[in-house]
Amino acid sequence: MACLVCWVGSIIAEPLSASLTLALAMANSVVLMRLCYKTNMTRTMSYMPMLMYLLPISVVPWLHTCWSGQIACMALLLCDIQLIGTYRLDNAAEQALLSTLLICLGGFACHDMIFFIPLLWLFFMFQQSFNLKVFLSSLIAIAVVVIYMAVVVWLSPDMLGYIIEPSPLSRQLMTLSAENWTIVAAMLMSLVMMVSALMRFSRESVSVQTYITFCSVPLVAIIVLVIWQSAVTNICGLLFMTLAMFATHFFLAEQNLVRGIAFVVYVVVLLSGYAIYEFL
Repeated sequence: MACLVCWVGSIIAEPLSASLTLALAMANSVVLMRLCYKTNMTRTMSYMPMLMYLLPISVVPWLHTCWSGQIACMALLLCDIQLIGTYRLDNAAEQALLSTLLICLGGFACHDMIFFIPLLWLFFMFQQSFNLKVFLSSLIAIAVVVIYMAVVVWLSPDMLGYIIEPSPLSRQLMTLSAENWTIVAAMLMSLVMMVSALMRFSRESVSVQTYITFCSVPLVAIIVLVIWQSAVTNICGLLFMTLAMFATHFFLAEQNLVRGIAFVVYVVVLLSGYAIYEFL
């Protein structure tokens, strides 16, 4: 309820885009809940993943209208679901094809996701399931998307300006504004929780190890892309999604008094930050 209250002002100011973003965020939180259940992090359909996803998104007002960023997050979450069970899989061609398609489709909402395709191959290498079939399947998925893009541009040349982004060399380093301090805090929390997850890596099940690997591989790229830009873009939505995924693992992997206190502090700090940002 506290998360939903944070959206009231944005929905009043921009009802269409804020409502659409909230609906997509709630859908993504359900997908994350499903993902945690399939990786056996939770024995039941726990609401903890939903809270961990909605909380960081809700307390950052300038993300409330970033509906395209939520589409990119959905593509990455669905990609993760496809990759469960790929550890030492002899033939992961189908998973490679579908996951590459999802990343390419997410790239229409967040163009920076195109850089995740080489990271997908790196993920398969970590999973010890990378081979020629996986590589060719991924290339086939890319070719299919390129062909459809060419057809769309041929039918509607005006779409070319939306598809092609300015050169990355034209970007500048992120400056430390009020909004960007929030991004820096999200990056630091994500890195801390990633280190915590990697410290437990050998004690986790194979499916949870896949979850941690999928979160860790793109995080460094997301941080580089967030820092190396002239303005806040949809990639920030992926940063907060990664934070939510690591936070979910952090609070579910081991339940004790210390982590219980950390959970309360985490929730209070984020909600307090929203109150300070809005009212002061």
